[in-house]
Amino acid sequence: MTSTDKPRTRRRRDPEQRRDEVITAAEEVITERGLAALTHRAVAEKSGVTLGSTTYYFKTLDDIVVAALQRAVDRFTTYVTEFHDRSGFADIEELIPALADELVTSYTEHRNRTAMEFELYTAAMRDAALRPIAEQQMQVSTATFARYTDQLTAETAAAFVSGLTVRAMTATTPPSREQVIAMLERVLLPTRSSHT
Repeated sequence: MTSTDKPRTRRRRDPEQRRDEVITAAEEVITERGLAALTHRAVAEKSGVTLGSTTYYFKTLDDIVVAALQRAVDRFTTYVTEFHDRSGFADIEELIPALADELVTSYTEHRNRTAMEFELYTAAMRDAALRPIAEQQMQVSTATFARYTDQLTAETAAAFVSGLTVRAMTATTPPSREQVIAMLERVLLPTRSSHT
């Protein structure tokens, strides 16, 4: 009886596990070679599943990109929520240096993952179907800033952080922690930093 129970449990889990493996493989392909290199065959080779399996779970490449972008947004949502909840910042001034650390880490230590995720986000510029998913990321970012400031400043800060990350990823010399802190202060504490 137990011998028949185990295969049933495995079969119930396999589809979702395989689907996750395909998405992970897609992320790895994009990380290593860019979004333009994403094909069903490349994903199949990277994941170790058959080509038929990748097309079974994702009929088109667009479906894979949608799933990968949604995973990136979900990962970002979990990360920012845990970051703010864990740190328990009393105000925006406490947030700024910790946020600067996280931003610098994103384009140095985690550069490859950040590049992969931004390739997915920028795909929404040409694909309208991706825009609602990409917009979720900006909404989450805005909501976290809104814990400490007014709505307009929160929206401005969210847009600034996104733009700063792209700028840092494409710069020959990315901003230092001190530069990032100064820029965040200018955006989030404009009155205090206007005289500097």
